[in-house]
Amino acid sequence: GGWPKYKANKANTNTALSDATANSGTEKWHFSADGNIYGIVISETGNIYFGTVNGTFYIFDRNGVNVKKIPLCSRIDTSPVIGNDHHIYVFCNSSLIALDEQANKQWETSLSLKTGNYLSSPSIDSEGNIHSAGVKISYTGKVLWNLNLESYEAVSPAIGFQDLVYYINRAYDTEGKPKWHYSTTGSAEWETVLDEKDNTYFLTFIAGASKLHKMNIYGQHTWQTDPEKTEDEWFASGFSLSPDKSFYLPRISNNTYMIIDQNGLVLSAPDPDKTLIGDFPPIFDNEGNTFTYTRTLLKAYTSDHTFEWEYKGSNIST
Repeated sequence: GGWPKYKANKANTNTALSDATANSGTEKWHFSADGNIYGIVISETGNIYFGTVNGTFYIFDRNGVNVKKIPLCSRIDTSPVIGNDHHIYVFCNSSLIALDEQANKQWETSLSLKTGNYLSSPSIDSEGNIHSAGVKISYTGKVLWNLNLESYEAVSPAIGFQDLVYYINRAYDTEGKPKWHYSTTGSAEWETVLDEKDNTYFLTFIAGASKLHKMNIYGQHTWQTDPEKTEDEWFASGFSLSPDKSFYLPRISNNTYMIIDQNGLVLSAPDPDKTLIGDFPPIFDNEGNTFTYTRTLLKAYTSDHTFEWEYKGSNIST
């Protein structure tokens, strides 16, 4: 269970390990933090960890009790990550800070990045090393390598078989050496998503249109979506991979989703009564239940897109 990192797992699919079928959408508690929150993580025991843009770090238990609140730095604008050792790793300004489960600082490491670069939400490999923005840091705080990525490449990486690290259209081995790089027309942005065979999926943008690409584990380009199907489409905030292996891409134009199958084919529009509404990549549970959201609205659907419930709040997403 839990939600240990941004987009749920090392493959960046946005699919949780738990079943949320019994969730009715009834509010259990709420809390106003001292600033915007750019992502939370949840431990296997249900503790919730997050930071705010004002640099405050919070811990809540599953019942909404504020276990801890500490000033950590001047700004936190990425999601933390829970490591294999149960430590919480947080990027503050240009440093990585390791906290124990009670938010006691274990170490802090300053990072050197290219001008204009930023630290993305981190990922953890099988040995407990932390990856973000082209930098690999050991769980003891030692910088192991730095790829000196450009700012547009410095997204939250996906971690695959044998701890290969994927930054959009590039793959690196455990030593930081390139495995492959696919040159694209237009800009390649947002996070790489992996399937169970380590096939790589990423988006490119050019002239007001987006394309979804598939690469196999050897760096061979397998397919891209039909430009006629995605003409004039612009997708916000990346995409998600559902348990049934479909891709969900949030349209900027009308707050609905384009759904693409494993062969790169755009699926026909569903029954109008089963149209998903949202601004961001949806979240799935392990049964395929689907949760979409805007900044003020959370909606729940079954795996066949039957609407279940909605919750209206204030600034659900930032």
